[in-house]
Amino acid sequence: MFRLSEGFKLANWILAFFLGVASLASLGRPALSFGAGSDPNWTPAPAPGVFPPSPPLPTRENTGCTTDLRLDGPGSAIALLPVRQQGPAGICTAEAAADLVDVWSLSHRAPFGFASRSHRTSHIMAAIGAASHAQRKFVGGVKFARVYDWIRTEGSCDQAALTTASGLAINGAYQRFEGDFNAIYDSLYESWERVNEKGASADVVAPEVAACITRSSFLSGVLHDFREVERALRQSTRSEFFRDLFLRACDSHLERPHLPKLRPLELAGNSATRAIDAIFNRTVAPQPIAIGYCKKVLTNPQDFKGLPRGDAAETLEFREDDDRCGSHYSTVVGRRWNGPRRRCEYLIRNSWGQSCDAYKDSGLDCDADKGEVWIDGWQLNRAVFEGHHLNEE
Repeated sequence: MFRLSEGFKLANWILAFFLGVASLASLGRPALSFGAGSDPNWTPAPAPGVFPPSPPLPTRENTGCTTDLRLDGPGSAIALLPVRQQGPAGICTAEAAADLVDVWSLSHRAPFGFASRSHRTSHIMAAIGAASHAQRKFVGGVKFARVYDWIRTEGSCDQAALTTASGLAINGAYQRFEGDFNAIYDSLYESWERVNEKGASADVVAPEVAACITRSSFLSGVLHDFREVERALRQSTRSEFFRDLFLRACDSHLERPHLPKLRPLELAGNSATRAIDAIFNRTVAPQPIAIGYCKKVLTNPQDFKGLPRGDAAETLEFREDDDRCGSHYSTVVGRRWNGPRRRCEYLIRNSWGQSCDAYKDSGLDCDADKGEVWIDGWQLNRAVFEGHHLNEE
């Protein structure tokens, strides 16, 4: 017959068993405690079906894209500027710098702006001048800040003056213009070298030089005899030779508006659009903002992988690779909120002429009349490696 004492023993064994299991289960886990003695690194698992709150959806306010904005509206300074066409020449930094100078100068009265309202900055003169100042042989690839600072220091040459003097519509024909002038330079240099190093008579070479000069109405207007050619060729680089010739042609067509200094765009957290929005939001009459970025986001954004943001050398190598990036410079002249996509888009004023052919496979919204294209802010952030704006403070 079952005794009461044996029942107590059985109950004690069962209690001990469950206490042992509980002790084993607690190994490796902080002891449950409350108040000041609790472990700050331990948090209980959420109850089934309970999830942490989702981040708020993007809105105009929390993205900084507070209002739609276009700097190219009717009557604006940008609306007065021709759409630039750089062609295959690598002078996009000069195109963007010239646009920045012109918009500022047409937005202000002299002496801060141009005295002549028809004056338009020659990007060719700016590219050649900056390349010469940097002691570069060729005009392509000069840094944006160097081009802008050259214009700010040396002045803005009227594009119409060079177009008239050269006999070429330089805007859009620079590659042919450069090719013609390089051929003339080589002929002149060969003639001068025969006199300077090989002892040929200047009288014998002079007719050849004269014939070479007359091949260009531009040259015949600024170089008149062999001695002037000789003085010009004593410059150490082609860009210096062209710079001096162009400055002669610009002689009475230079303007020196009081331009502000450049300020670098602060790309904190790799967010170019945040910096752009901050400038647009705090400025009553904002100016365009110049950006250096990978042009692949314009031509083939679907295959663009984004700039590497770690090692500086790796980023530079990536920027110089045309297949992966293709460094380019343009200006940002507007923004708009895309409600269905909950994203801000930015208006890029490019230097590829009025045609939308370059963007036909990109799916981007292009405004052919103005040479401008809308690009998604998220994509732009992945592509921008530097930027500049005017210090208006």
